[in-house]
Amino acid sequence: MTSIGFAAFANYSNLTSIEIPRDSRLESIGSAVFLGCYNMRGDNLTGNITLPNSLTSIGSAAFLGCSSLAYIEIPRDSRLESIGDHAFYDCYNMRGGITLPNSLTSIGAFAFSGCSSLVSIEISSNVTSIGYYAFYGCSSLESIEIPGSVTSIGNYAFANCGSLASIVIANNSSLTSIGSYAFRGCSSLLSIEIPDSVTSIGSYAFYGCISLESIEIPDSVTSIGITRAYR
Repeated sequence: MTSIGFAAFANYSNLTSIEIPRDSRLESIGSAVFLGCYNMRGDNLTGNITLPNSLTSIGSAAFLGCSSLAYIEIPRDSRLESIGDHAFYDCYNMRGGITLPNSLTSIGAFAFSGCSSLVSIEISSNVTSIGYYAFYGCSSLESIEIPGSVTSIGNYAFANCGSLASIVIANNSSLTSIGSYAFRGCSSLLSIEIPDSVTSIGSYAFYGCISLESIEIPDSVTSIGITRAYR
């Protein structure tokens, strides 16, 4: 088996475990495959889901609403290239950390939105875009490092990440734009250094960052939307 098709197990509320052998030849998990499987906790032995090295894509809404899922492991040597929109949306019990492999190039909109128990995410050094609302509402996320490969951070990408205290953007960054409301409501954020590659910062990008003490805006920035931090 190389793929699991569209909505194959969608809304199977009695499904409690799934095991995907790490040495399987599975290449794609289609859209909405496990959508609404809110009792699925992982496999019976470890209580988590380990994705195989052969996997290249996770479709849109693949695990959306899997609210009992506690852990998911993506091997560092995985061939995963894309995570679709809403892929892990509202998996609010998914805790610990996630490391995204270097093969990954895109993180879809709402991909991890609502994963409020997720503490850390290590982003692939080859990701070029972080979709809008990608990590919205990841309220336990404490720090994030954005690699130099990223060219754009979408609207609301890290909004309402209330525990996010540290954001590091690589100095050799290709980042050119920070979307509107990108860091809205990051109330624990103390400082951020914006690289020289950035030319535009969207409206209200740092709205509600009430702990922000310093921000360096380089000369390369030609436009800043409406923005303020309220108290």
